[in-house]
Amino acid sequence: AWCNADLYHSSYQRPILFKGKTKVVVTVHDCMYELYETGLRRRLHIWYTRWALSQADYIICVSECTKLDLEKLYPDVIHKPRRVIHNGFDAEIEIIPITTPEEPFLLFVGNRGHCKNFENQIRLVASQIKERNWQLLVVGGGDFSASENQFLQSLNLLDRTKHFTGMSD
Repeated sequence: AWCNADLYHSSYQRPILFKGKTKVVVTVHDCMYELYETGLRRRLHIWYTRWALSQADYIICVSECTKLDLEKLYPDVIHKPRRVIHNGFDAEIEIIPITTPEEPFLLFVGNRGHCKNFENQIRLVASQIKERNWQLLVVGGGDFSASENQFLQSLNLLDRTKHFTGMSD
């Protein structure tokens, strides 16, 4: 789109059709498409990202890892001002405590899509969970799928897992 603003902040690598004198800030959350996607979706994402980054007067990355991935995948950004600014939270969100077990626990928060590596993360710590008699608390991401239940059962963790869904931010 034509941009007639002094400043345009693209919070997800979206370019503007004609930049003109508009200053552009681009926030990059991750490079998952570049690293893990294939085919047309990956190529289209890379094309849009290159376009947005070419317009950027300033680049924000949400983690040091994302910044390093971005610099490796898009070496032209090395000549642009960029900075890591971690995601924040709204201080006015009401924190509602959940009842936690008396024993120590490992907490996993978020969705469990393929890019979150839920199964790999749990597989890596499964022996520690059992040896140390921990609970596994999983918050968010919707109900466990049948394959996730089977996975947890195969690691003998299903009875040590508590799942909290439908919680607000």
